[in-house]
Amino acid sequence: WATRMAFPECAIIVHYCCRMLSCPTEEAWQAALYVLAYLYGQRDGGLRLPITEGAPLLRVFTDASNKKDQADVGKAVGGFGVFIGAALMEWFCSKNPHAGQSAQHNEYQALSLGAKSAAYYRFLLTEMGLKAWLGPGATPVSVDNNAAIALSTEDLLNHSNRFYELDTHYVKEAFEKGLVSPRYEPTATNVADLFTKCATRVVYESLVGMIKGTVPLPPV
Repeated sequence: WATRMAFPECAIIVHYCCRMLSCPTEEAWQAALYVLAYLYGQRDGGLRLPITEGAPLLRVFTDASNKKDQADVGKAVGGFGVFIGAALMEWFCSKNPHAGQSAQHNEYQALSLGAKSAAYYRFLLTEMGLKAWLGPGATPVSVDNNAAIALSTEDLLNHSNRFYELDTHYVKEAFEKGLVSPRYEPTATNVADLFTKCATRVVYESLVGMIKGTVPLPPV
């Protein structure tokens, strides 16, 4: 509960530990103890809801690992984070729906999942009378893969993508409807990177503040 509510930076390690429940190992047990130690050390921390000047804007960051899970037909981990202003509203970390054949394929799947969440928040904020929080145009959905962006914004069909499942193309439909605007975000400032892989200490320290709301997000 504490991990889900206040410590999104632990999502990936909790994801890996949960995958070991049916056949746990000593290494998995040590990893679980490490998570508990981290949570105890961070017990006075949590997520902040920073005050923003003007209307806080909706934006989404997505990412995917290109490391395949050999026990599950080669599915990689994808994830996203939804922000309103500088406040993290929702985060997600799970295996991609389909086995990825390339980095583009994996990132494209994560981009589509993020686009679905962006559409939900757009509808929700509009219903709540907070349409100003959507900004002047489509919701920015950031990813650190230009090939995935091109696939979501252009009519591209080739031997590499002609077999993609229909649900993966949701982001393209959302782009054509003006709901989302896929755009490039360098890996160094893509906060969703922490939801898809076990990062080094340097990467963790550079991104965790943005997730927690103590450091400003990169400009759109």
